[in-house]
Amino acid sequence: HKKTNTVITIWGTDLLPAEIDALEPKLHDESLQYVYFVGTSHGENNSNFERICNANGKYFARAGGWLGIDRNVPLTTEQNVEIVRNSYISFDIRDTAHLYVHKRYYPCRLFKNISYGKWTGSNVPAIADVFGDHYTAHSDLETLYYNLVEDSRNCTYEKMRSAMDFVRDHHTYVSRIKSMFSILD
Repeated sequence: HKKTNTVITIWGTDLLPAEIDALEPKLHDESLQYVYFVGTSHGENNSNFERICNANGKYFARAGGWLGIDRNVPLTTEQNVEIVRNSYISFDIRDTAHLYVHKRYYPCRLFKNISYGKWTGSNVPAIADVFGDHYTAHSDLETLYYNLVEDSRNCTYEKMRSAMDFVRDHHTYVSRIKSMFSILD
């Protein structure tokens, strides 16, 4: 920020580029019964999305974060990757503050889920300026659910690999560090 000389950046994935390359895209598996959310999940929108998942015959479960499976045992990155890849769908749901106050909050969960090889969605369409067509977005939670399921079913190996490569090339800790060094020139 020019007035405050503060570096402002957005989140990225917790995987390094070579770790993303080592993962194969995880395409949709209709037989999966659980919808897992990894990370901190709270607020009315998350509760509503949980109800939508349950109403569609899928079991919603939280892992990690403040409200996860076991709040006293942090999950490893490897466990997070495995949980996301074994979820019926993957997503990030934001609540009121992010939608109406911040408007352009770019959650780490989207970068992570994509880098883990799983198609993902969000209720924040405003962040398409970064994600483009590498995710599913809709502000209405029920529409998001149905669109996300459909887009996940239709996601090809090539499309998922392209999304993973996009995160690998632009949204890792390595790329964030490089952008910070670039302002020192």
